Amino acid sequence: MAADHGCFTVKSALKGDLARLGREAIDLGTMDEEPVDYPDFADRVVEALAAGRAGLGVLICGSGIGMSIAANRHPRIRAALCQDPAMARLSRQHNDANRLVLGARMAEPAPAAACPTAFLEPPFGAGRAPRRAASGRDRGQAECNEDEHGKPKQNRARDLAGVWAEERCRRRACRGRYGDCDFHGSRAVQGH
Repeated sequence: MAADHGCFTVKSALKGDLARLGREAIDLGTMDEEPVDYPDFADRVVEALAAGRAGLGVLICGSGIGMSIAANRHPRIRAALCQDPAMARLSRQHNDANRLVLGARMAEPAPAAACPTAFLEPPFGAGRAPRRAASGRDRGQAECNEDEHGKPKQNRARDLAGVWAEERCRRRACRGRYGDCDFHGSRAVQGH
């Protein structure tokens, strides 16, 4: 469990709620309200999964969006931004989410407080859910900029940006004939 400085008190309260339910929460910070960078704390929770110290996790920031993005950039992480217990439960049952993300400033306090319990209770579902979730995990891994060991791959983002620019060029009917083309630039003069 981790939060940025703006959600330190929310994290502390949720940690207490989980302890009352008999759940152990590994508190990975922040430990006070001094300003911090939320991606550092998302990384700590991801590292706890990789090291086998945690199976599920809770991340909290103001909107929840930043923590979701920071966590989901890692392989094998499926962080779900939830605002109520039904979303939290379904993210586990149907999508095999392994990180719950809360936007402390976006959700009403009572439903948000019930989200961790709803997230931790159900097992991953049956039926079509495993096939669909596996399909989504496979696609996500294929697009990831890290290999299965967390090491950087070739610059896939650059490659994808080039493909996008080339496609945009084709849609504009340039096909390399115009020197002012975003993709071809001065190469268009050379006939590329």
